[in-house]
Amino acid sequence: MRSAFGSLAARVVFFVFAVTLVTSLTVTAVSVNSIDSFLREKGNQRFPELLAASSDQVAQWYEQREREMVVFAESEILAKNLAELGRQPSPARREHIRAEIEQYLGYVRSGFPQYLALFVLDSQRRPLLWVGERIELPEAVLGGLVRFDRVHT
Repeated sequence: MRSAFGSLAARVVFFVFAVTLVTSLTVTAVSVNSIDSFLREKGNQRFPELLAASSDQVAQWYEQREREMVVFAESEILAKNLAELGRQPSPARREHIRAEIEQYLGYVRSGFPQYLALFVLDSQRRPLLWVGERIELPEAVLGGLVRFDRVHT
């Protein structure tokens, strides 16, 4: 029986095939590594840009909500009625004031559906009036609420 590599032609063909295979695998490995490096570099450049843009958008969204709360909190309806509640009116007047404030908060909430609830806290940060979804607020959240004159939001 004759060896498969016995002839010179078989050896040359095998050698060319082996060299071609090794060269192809090397070029493939280099290409994959280069593409991976390129994509990682582009991703690393874009991620901070996207993160900064998203951070700015979130900050602007919160600033807008805060401005809205300032406008709501400084409304004449709230200021006048809460000041009157502080003077301890009669029970009938107190209920009338509460109804007026709740109506105002309901009106505001219907115009701004992104708010699940609007509420007014007393000086001890306990809910005085509440419109919308009732949720339990942890003490840490209540302590961090922003104060606007006599009105907390």
